[in-house]
This record gives sequence, C-alpha cells and structure tokens, in this order.
Amino acid sequence: MAVAALLLSVQGLVAIKWRGEANATDAVHAEWDALKTWLTSSGATVSNKLQEAFTRHSGATVRGVVTREDMQPGEVLLSIPRDLWFAESNIDFDGLHELKKNIDSDDLPVSVALALEAKKGSTSKWAAYINHLPALQDFESFYVRFASAELLHRFAHLDLAARVGALQTLDEWERKRFEDWNAKHRHGIEWDDVKLAMARWRTRNYFLPHTQTRVLMPLSDMLNTAPKEELNTAWDDVGDDVFEVQSNASLNAGSELFESYCPHCKNDGLLHGWGIYFEQNPLKMEHKEVTPAFMRSVSQLLEARPAEGMLAPRCKSSTLRETQGPILCAFARLAWETYATSFLQLPSHAALQAEDTEEGLLQFNIRGMVH
Repeated sequence: MAVAALLLSVQGLVAIKWRGEANATDAVHAEWDALKTWLTSSGATVSNKLQEAFTRHSGATVRGVVTREDMQPGEVLLSIPRDLWFAESNIDFDGLHELKKNIDSDDLPVSVALALEAKKGSTSKWAAYINHLPALQDFESFYVRFASAELLHRFAHLDLAARVGALQTLDEWERKRFEDWNAKHRHGIEWDDVKLAMARWRTRNYFLPHTQTRVLMPLSDMLNTAPKEELNTAWDDVGDDVFEVQSNASLNAGSELFESYCPHCKNDGLLHGWGIYFEQNPLKMEHKEVTPAFMRSVSQLLEARPAEGMLAPRCKSSTLRETQGPILCAFARLAWETYATSFLQLPSHAALQAEDTEEGLLQFNIRGMVH
C-alpha cells in the first residue's frame, strides 16, 4: 500500500508529498526531473504522459501527479524493477542482527537502514528519491503520531488521541532501545534521523503480496489518494521482480492520478495512518455524545458551518497558524464529525438547537425531516 504525507495550507486536510517548498515550483520540477532521470537510467519505465504538478484539494495547494495527455484504461504509468525498491527484506548493516534481537518492532531496523541511506547524501543509491521525501519539520506539523502531549490532552475525548498516546509510549521504548544499540555501534546517526526515517517508512510503504515484503516505491508513492469512487490507478507486483502501475479509467489531460491507501478507512483510520482527513468520506464516524464545553472549544477552531457535502467545517486560518496547526485542525474536524454528525443531516431550512441534557451531554434537536 502506498502512503502519503499531508500538507495543510490555508484550509483543509489533504494528501500530499511535501518538503516545505509550496511555492518553489522550479525546485519541485527539478526534483521530479532528477527522480525520473535516475529511475529511467536504472531500468525503470516512467510514462511521458505523467508530470508532477500543484493541484487544489479542499482549499489547499498540494503536490501530486497529473496526466499531460489523455489516457485510456490499462496504460502503464510506471514499471519499476526490484533493484530500485527500498525493501525491508534487503537491508543490511553492522549490528542489524543485534538490533532485531532486542526489539519487537519490525519498523525500527528498516528505519535505521533508511536513516543510514539518508546520511550518505548524494552517494546513496536512492539519493534522488530520498531528496523528494518530507522533512522532519513537515511531519511534526501534520503527522498525528507526533502530536504534542498538550494536544492529546486537549482532545482526550477522541479515541484517536488515546491510540496515539499509546503509540508514542511504544515509540519512546524504541528510542531507548535504539540509543542503547547506537552507543555501541556508532553509525553517525541520531534518534531524530531514525524518527524521520520511521515516519517516512510508516506513511509510505507498500505491502507486496507476491513477494510478501514491505517496500518504499520511488515515484509511485507520489500519487495522492481519494475516496474509493475517485481512484483511477491500480498497482501490482508483477511476478517477483517488477512493480507496475496502470490506469484503470479513461483520463483527460490534466487529470490527477489517485491510488488506494485504505478504501475501507474512516477518517480516524486515515488520520492515524497518514494524517489525511477526507472531508467527503463516504465512510462516516459513528455519532457520539460529548460535553458542551468540549464542543464549544472545537467550534472556536472551525468555520461556522460545513459546506454542503462536507463532514466537518474547514478550519479557521488562525487555527492553522497555531503550533502544530494541521494536527490541531485534524483533531477538530474529526471531533466535529464524531460529535456533531446531526449538523450534517439537516435540510437547509431546518432549525437546529443545542441543549444540555441532565447528564451534561451535548445533543442536537433536529426540527424537520431528516434525509
């Protein structure tokens, strides 16, 4: 499965591959050209009908892959040979066996390997690919697994906040194991290097069924995702040696390409795995009740009402300017969807009145027919 990072510019949560240079079009094109040149010179096939471009999603400008020309179903977009995959099954470095022996996580060894490759800079085989990946400061702004203790406490009503807290406890355990190991082997990397590599790995790897391994797949993981009905590509590890992406719909020139991340995920799962919020996700959160004070605090972060078809209002620009603003926005929108679903079911002319129950829970009285 491919995975993405997320950029939140003025409003909205959307999938993106980002390195903190939203307006640097020339830099983006240079990175695309370098990545494509490396791939094709190393035996991969990249369709000339593809190009990287800035696209608009939910009010945000994001990086994605679009078509330069019309395309038909079944056209090959990418074909990447096995020796260009960054696969967990192929990693090797001094101390690997000892590291695997002392930890329970499958993510730490491959993340150390990726950090070591990044440390090589331009001498790494995967330099053109690694240079295209999000930086640590980008992940710290949008990746909910990096949410501050303050934010987790602020949104303690969300099941996702508790889940993230538990994962952070595991990550702290892994940090200690890594530092004990690193003190002995001294590869010249620090925990922040591994933390970044782990975020890159967790949010971008594919599981290949034929080879039964997880890999990072250069360029393919630049495709953003969308709700299931908008997906227009499909990938397969052809045999054991080639990864291939094809179009599975008729596409006009300028169409953005989307691949599947988790077609059965609700927004809590998308945020947990990738930092993505689908504002029109057909798979809705189960409605729950919560204290009025919490809903009032959430409402202060969002615009007054969601636009038609949206599960939650978009965030105020002031929300996005706060520390970890994209994560704050994501939690606020998820809270709205979870606790204020009744808002989304009202006809445009219906009256809505919020009242406190004896138990202190916020419920909504819907007047008129609910469709």
